[in-house]
Amino acid sequence: MSKREALANQLERKIGWITFPGLIRWIAILQLLSWGLSLVDMGLIGWLTFSPELLFSGEVWRTFSWVLIPRSPGATNPIAILFVIFALVIAIVFSNGLESAWGQFRTTLFTLGMIICPALAGIILFLIFGYPTPSPYLTEIYYTGLLFGFAYNYPNQQLMIFGIIPLKVKWIAWASAFFLVVGTLASPVPFFIASFYLLALAPFLIVFLPSYADSKAREAKAAKRARKFTTAASPAGDQEAFHVCSNCGATDVTHPEREFRVLPNGEEICNVCLERQREKEKAAASS
Repeated sequence: MSKREALANQLERKIGWITFPGLIRWIAILQLLSWGLSLVDMGLIGWLTFSPELLFSGEVWRTFSWVLIPRSPGATNPIAILFVIFALVIAIVFSNGLESAWGQFRTTLFTLGMIICPALAGIILFLIFGYPTPSPYLTEIYYTGLLFGFAYNYPNQQLMIFGIIPLKVKWIAWASAFFLVVGTLASPVPFFIASFYLLALAPFLIVFLPSYADSKAREAKAAKRARKFTTAASPAGDQEAFHVCSNCGATDVTHPEREFRVLPNGEEICNVCLERQREKEKAAASS
């Protein structure tokens, strides 16, 4: 078990009570409700917007309430309605996917981080530069963080954009990152925008950067093993195994029909044991 896994498990034992199943999904539902209320009274949205000045005057709920603002509050044109519905569908996909990959506690922790960090970034940069951060920027970075987290776990899964355009999640994430960079460079205050994005996306960076470094280290180790394996002159009957399942002990020699995967802790597992493990996790989650 890696140090990050051990730390996550320790946190879950200590603060597991904060777990909120389906938090991303519920936020999207509340955004839909906010959009409906904005059709009745647009002034209600004003109570949810992010404002460091009002926050410092005692309206502390604005640290979190901005995430409940829909993309197009008060709008009734077909495009705006389509965006509202699309955001709800995407949120459900992200919620189910992240909870399946990380579990409910870690997904809750990540989601709360993607709410708190953009707000903290907005407060810190307001105090330093004096620039207020509009709520739409916070909402944009919130969904961008969820997209990056989902793409990190399911890079090759296809999403139907508006139900008609199939795209792999990794390409959507790369396109989103590209537009963030272009928008930052084109801004009259690029340092301010770049600082905001880095601080706001801290939850994803904390997950991604160490995992990326570990992945590269594992790839280098695997490449070294592969070179050693291919250059070995072992007889066919005494062939050295390249892959060994840490769960059942199966190898690519004894079970050539199986596929092997590397777990986050660096151990290998065969596809049969991985499927059994996922079935146990699903059964435990549903009980």
